[in-house]
Amino acid sequence: MYNIHKDHIPKIIAKGQRAEEIIELAREQNIPIHDDSQLMEILYTLDLGYEIPETLYQTIAEIIAFIYSADDAYRIEWD
Repeated sequence: MYNIHKDHIPKIIAKGQRAEEIIELAREQNIPIHDDSQLMEILYTLDLGYEIPETLYQTIAEIIAFIYSADDAYRIEWD
């Protein structure tokens, strides 16, 4: 799992069935989901534990900003 205090770059932590389970749990809790099939295809080619490539930083930052602005209940502690 990604740890902001230890890891400098987010990593791939789930794929396939495990990722689907996480998405389903989010849906059950009414947590907003960002659906981007093109990004999903790119991320799926990466191995578990692999750091997000620099070419995706902007896209990932936009998703984090979306989550952060969606609602206080969904904010991640970035300190």
